Amino acid sequence: TKAKIQQLQQEIDRLQQEIERIEEDLQKTLHDIQRVEQEIRQTREKFSQLERQQETLKIEIDRIEDLIIRIENVIEMKRNQKEEFEALKKQLQTEIKELKQRHAQIQAEVQRLQKEVETEKASVQSLIHQTTQMKSEMAALKKEQHALTLAAQLLKQNLEATQHHLTQSKEQEASLDQNLKEKEQATNHKE
Repeated sequence: TKAKIQQLQQEIDRLQQEIERIEEDLQKTLHDIQRVEQEIRQTREKFSQLERQQETLKIEIDRIEDLIIRIENVIEMKRNQKEEFEALKKQLQTEIKELKQRHAQIQAEVQRLQKEVETEKASVQSLIHQTTQMKSEMAALKKEQHALTLAAQLLKQNLEATQHHLTQSKEQEASLDQNLKEKEQATNHKE
């Protein structure tokens, strides 16, 4: 019975260690989730910033396109004023060339930002998926911890019952010994 008690005690100790290990795993997983959620917040912030930049550049493109149309209209109006027109035409064509270069630069920047936005979107999705996975792992660990806690409680109850039974057996044994001694003494006294 002592061996059984010792065995139960060892099993309880082992379960207690396992519960502590799971508790550490839960803490680590929770910390990882918080870190990933912080990354998601930062990525979303960056994503919003990129969208704002993109919007600003689109407004700039519209402004340039409008300016090009106005300049081309001026060129059309000035065609009849030959001398004045040639000098103005040269100046305006140079301006158009510069504006078209700027237009191309901005369009390239918009495309680059679009790609970056797509990359950030994918990154956010990946991080959300990672968080979901870690939350599932954490739930599984909590479930396992709960099961082990119940098992440990059951073993403790068994141990207490065994100890109680052992105490009762010893008391009965002592009582029997006492009865035997009393009978022996009574027999000796009669003789």
